[in-house]
Amino acid sequence: ESTCGSCHGNEAIIQKAHLPGGNVVAMYHDSIHGAKTNGKAADAGKAPTCTGCHGAHKIRSKGDAESRVNRENVALMCGSCHQQVYSRFSGSQHGTVRQAGNSAAPTCIDCHSAHRIQDSGSSKFQVSVINECGTCHADLIETYRDTYHGQVTQLGYTRVATCSSCHGAHEVLPASNPKSMISPENRVSTCRSCHPGANANFAA
Repeated sequence: ESTCGSCHGNEAIIQKAHLPGGNVVAMYHDSIHGAKTNGKAADAGKAPTCTGCHGAHKIRSKGDAESRVNRENVALMCGSCHQQVYSRFSGSQHGTVRQAGNSAAPTCIDCHSAHRIQDSGSSKFQVSVINECGTCHADLIETYRDTYHGQVTQLGYTRVATCSSCHGAHEVLPASNPKSMISPENRVSTCRSCHPGANANFAA
């Protein structure tokens, strides 16, 4: 990454050459991938560097259909390391809609970003990613913000239900699907993950 950083991490070159994305090297260093390649995490050395995502000799613009980081290829590229997540995402509502040809449907970078990827287990990420859901689901985020859960998360508290607490993260499914966390078959057990005494009336 130091080779890439000589241009993409150099503010003077970035401004002079109008390089897209700003200082992506600085963003990468602050990300969970950067922490894992720079010895700041217990599993250091086990995350992708620049070439892991962009390739080495066939680096193409993200607008190029053959680019590894093209929007249509991102999930498969991320899935080369995150196989289980890719499998769950592929079978989800988001993945199904993408496979049906709707390129506006979310893919990895919509929720996690490209260079600023954070630890998905961190409280900060779990609260901030709600806004990403609201990018597409504006009407639903508005009604969520009216609820106790929504109001408390907006204040920054994290020990409360976020979108993924009820809907799942990568395996989001419509309520009509019996496997969905919010299907009639599973709704009570989903509520019970935070509210042990929940019953059908509570879930309703």
